[in-house]
Amino acid sequence: MSDPSDLQVQALMRRASSYLAQSNTPAAIEILKQVLGVNPNLAAPHTLLAFLLLDQNRLHAARHEAALGLELDPESDYSHRGMGAVCVAQRKFKLAREHFQQAITLDPEDPDNRVALADLYNLEGDLKQAKSELQQALVLDPENAESLVALARLCLRQGALGEAARFAKEALEAEPEHAAALVVQGHVHLRQGNLEAARDHAIWVLSTDPSRREALLLMAHVKARSNPFIGLWWRFSVWLGEIGNQRTILVLLGAYLAQRVASLYAHLNGMPMTSDIISYLWLAVCIYSWVGPGLFHNVVKKELESVKLRDF
Repeated sequence: MSDPSDLQVQALMRRASSYLAQSNTPAAIEILKQVLGVNPNLAAPHTLLAFLLLDQNRLHAARHEAALGLELDPESDYSHRGMGAVCVAQRKFKLAREHFQQAITLDPEDPDNRVALADLYNLEGDLKQAKSELQQALVLDPENAESLVALARLCLRQGALGEAARFAKEALEAEPEHAAALVVQGHVHLRQGNLEAARDHAIWVLSTDPSRREALLLMAHVKARSNPFIGLWWRFSVWLGEIGNQRTILVLLGAYLAQRVASLYAHLNGMPMTSDIISYLWLAVCIYSWVGPGLFHNVVKKELESVKLRDF
């Protein structure tokens, strides 16, 4: 005869899965709390709860749940992946890589383990290694939504908007309500200048999960892009992100040398006012590059605070 508590846990997990399919993170969190109230010694619900708490930027609570999941089942690839995700949020990349690699060792057939490692490589700027991991993940499961979304993000970072849109579309064909895929599609629309479509995608996700951080960030990007002053910095920042760190250094160094040569040329050829104008323009660009990020962060902060005020 089945244990009544086991049947209750199974029923609750089905409800949690249903809410997750609808991208209703808050409801899923509440159900998982009920599951752990019935049986606190289940590793998987603790780890899943950690992932959902990370989505809501509740890092301290997420780390607590991930640690419990790993303690209860240290041989679970899922538990290691959960702790790795927490380490990424804490910027402990070396430790995160160890957990993700351990997860792959424990279950090399699960594409989500390789996706997690690829996301870390992407974050660190190693796009070649990230793409390699994602290709291996797609070999394991060509229709895995997480792999497709990760590839869409990678293409978006490289400025390949067509490829990003294609992978996001394939992810949504696999899982029509996949929140991350909707957010990536929103960013593609944003890069293409379609602000209304980008805003609609953010609202679509936020309508089921008002605290979804990536959707809130998309909304903040839309607001920054539509602002005449911050929008200029936003476009420049996106362009620098697409060309990569090494080329960015070359561009900035080249721009500095070009303005110095132009200023010196004007000065030596009896055009002191032109030389001063070039110097003042360069100073204005430098000031703007310092102020722009702060203004954008203020937009993000206000967006996050407005949602917190509405929710709580």
